Amino acid sequence: MESREDFFFAANLINTQYDKLSKAEALYIPYDFNKYGDADTSALTIQGDKMGYVYFCQKFKYLGALLTSSLTDDEEIDRRVTAASAAFAAIRQAVFSRKEISLFSKKAAYEGLILSILLYGCEAWVLTTRLKLRLQSFHRRCLRSMSNVTILQTWKKRITAESLEKKFGLKSIAWYVNNRRLDWAGKVMRMNFDSRLPRKFLTSWIFKTRPLGRPKLSYSHYLKESLKLILDPAFVENWKEEALNEVSWKKLLSQADLSIWAREKKRST
Repeated sequence: MESREDFFFAANLINTQYDKLSKAEALYIPYDFNKYGDADTSALTIQGDKMGYVYFCQKFKYLGALLTSSLTDDEEIDRRVTAASAAFAAIRQAVFSRKEISLFSKKAAYEGLILSILLYGCEAWVLTTRLKLRLQSFHRRCLRSMSNVTILQTWKKRITAESLEKKFGLKSIAWYVNNRRLDWAGKVMRMNFDSRLPRKFLTSWIFKTRPLGRPKLSYSHYLKESLKLILDPAFVENWKEEALNEVSWKKLLSQADLSIWAREKKRST
């Protein structure tokens, strides 16, 4: 929403039609180079049968994910890593550190619980280099813990992260993120365009002049980079037709090398 009038109208609509004013919050997102503090973010006074206030916030949780006024995923990923670390520590002694438990069982517990917590909502993340390293560092730390080896031992004995992943039958963290992102994009692409908002947003376009300078990296940029892992660069623009066939799309994902970050592959070629 672009003005306080828009917020005021939406808040009154919630108050009169849905009776959920107590749960309503307003999130102001600065436009371009504007600063959050430059805007009027004082509370909105709502009139009607139930008078109340709607307060502005810089972040709030929606469907389990954290949304911030900066429109970045830094805080959400930090929160995910913290939650996954707590879950790993809670069952480490009972599961991951016990020698009598099979590697297959440890893999199932790690993928089913720890990675599910860590990568919740990763399908729509926009990952910077710092965030990729944050996820990779957590993943490798867990691998070392499950193998009962330290960083010093990996250095002295030349134990690689790839060898630890192979030991448990796990993939790299890049593989899990790329696979989830592409699988979700295919599902959204197969939705009905007229009745599903996610499908509309996936290929929508705003006809507005862009500001000067390089635009911020968005979900579409990273989706295209991931698509280059499964499609020839010349056919990336036609990925929508490929995604409509669920069987062939799943086959592409299973045959592609998703174990590296897309931009790493681009730099190495």
